[in-house]
Amino acid sequence: MKHDPDRLKWYGLFGLATIMIVCAGATFYMWPNNFPIRLIGLLFILVSVYLFKKSIIYRRPRFSTSDTEDTHVKAAKRHPSFLMWVVGVVLIVAWGLSFLYLDKDAIDGYHDVLPVYLFTGIGLTCGLFWAYLIAKLIWLRGRR
Repeated sequence: MKHDPDRLKWYGLFGLATIMIVCAGATFYMWPNNFPIRLIGLLFILVSVYLFKKSIIYRRPRFSTSDTEDTHVKAAKRHPSFLMWVVGVVLIVAWGLSFLYLDKDAIDGYHDVLPVYLFTGIGLTCGLFWAYLIAKLIWLRGRR
């Protein structure tokens, strides 16, 4: 069996990225209150993500362009609909209103816990939704 040097390089990058992510987790676990070491751990995470991307071990095959494509594949190739953009804008407005509600509760002395949960929940939902929209736009731009 012949060894492919490129494949060994990809596995090497993947192994190095795995070791770096384990080291980053160890730094966060062992020194939770030391900012410079946590910063090094964060840099390890960023470099390991880059190395995971460079190692093409888990690269997916491209979609086919035949006429018999699945309807899900066709739906994935479309741009986000107008309704999705409206939902995204409504989520941002709702997040702003929940911030105002949280600010009002802060002025009154933080007697309620609902504004904190509302602000956090809408913020997470807004972040996930907008991350999906941006990822879809970037993916579509790369498919051209």
